Amino acid sequence: MSGRRQAWCPRCDELRPARPGAACPVCGRALLPLPATRTAEPRGAGPAAGAAARLAGLLPALRAASTGLVVLAVVAGAFAAGRVTRATPTTPPAAPASTAPAFADQGPLAGRRVFGWHAKRSGVGVTLVQIEVGSTFTRVELNVDGLAPGESVSEVHGLRILDARGRDLAPAARLADVVLSPDRGFQRGAAADFELRLAAPIDWGQVATVRLASLTVSHPVTAKLRGAVVDAGLRRSSDDRPEDLDGQLPACNSCRVEITCSDCRTVKAAGSGYGRPAVALLLAPRGPLGQSAINPGGQVTVTAGPAGNELTSWRDTAPDGTTAIGFDARELARDTIPGNSRMRFTVDLVADAEHGLRGPWTIAQPGAP
Repeated sequence: MSGRRQAWCPRCDELRPARPGAACPVCGRALLPLPATRTAEPRGAGPAAGAAARLAGLLPALRAASTGLVVLAVVAGAFAAGRVTRATPTTPPAAPASTAPAFADQGPLAGRRVFGWHAKRSGVGVTLVQIEVGSTFTRVELNVDGLAPGESVSEVHGLRILDARGRDLAPAARLADVVLSPDRGFQRGAAADFELRLAAPIDWGQVATVRLASLTVSHPVTAKLRGAVVDAGLRRSSDDRPEDLDGQLPACNSCRVEITCSDCRTVKAAGSGYGRPAVALLLAPRGPLGQSAINPGGQVTVTAGPAGNELTSWRDTAPDGTTAIGFDARELARDTIPGNSRMRFTVDLVADAEHGLRGPWTIAQPGAP
């Protein structure tokens, strides 16, 4: 295009056959003059190198443009050349003074009221510590004392929040879905807090009484069983021909499962079976199922000894609490010491045993009628 008037469009990033100052025929932007000389693009260079060379040739024109346009064009050209890196400012801008309201986990707080009101029944005390309210939530912080070591409150029943006239500040339907969030474990005589979170705000200024009908208290219970699978043939196959373990194993009349339950105050061993390679243990609760380490809400872990590798296991609990626990003896053989036909394992049970505490607790301002 030598010998003809040319100008550069900063918006299209293209040369146009027009005078500087004229409107771009494509976008209408005013065209900029070209420098006296341009750096030619090297022959055979790729798109990135060509873009970099064109950017270098246009630098005088860029300097004549506005600051914002220069920055935009340089950054765009650098991206085309594949040379952009992110820079961190040496001095970050000062943050403006905050005038926002206080925040809780669920959002901004509309208000907070500290109470310190207390009620006690059957040796267990409940204190209404404070209430926080936001636009979409209410958080009631309570404190319980007088529980046994290791006990915690897992459920609250019959909660009501009342004004001075005895009217409910929160509908019963909302209180039925209250989430209990313990902060830490309870200890006898220690201050132990937990929170009740409602998915709606209440008028905290009108709170006159908080009532609890009952509490569900839980504490961890554990049991440990130790056993062994006695199977010399499986032991030899695992040691000498481990590839054969995945095939069909013949029946073994002399093979057996041994199990003892030395730490089982809430559990008893009711039986065992070995249908090579499947191992099955039968356990039953001692006393109420809810107080037992094998209640359905608990966990069962089977490990191979002495290394302690966890085995893949399953469990099935009948309505009366009788529980079957099973695992594969071939996995046990792979994870136990070679050469010993007594392949030892351990079963650990842990669950939360629960019991109820009857109230009611009526928490009101001291001296209130």
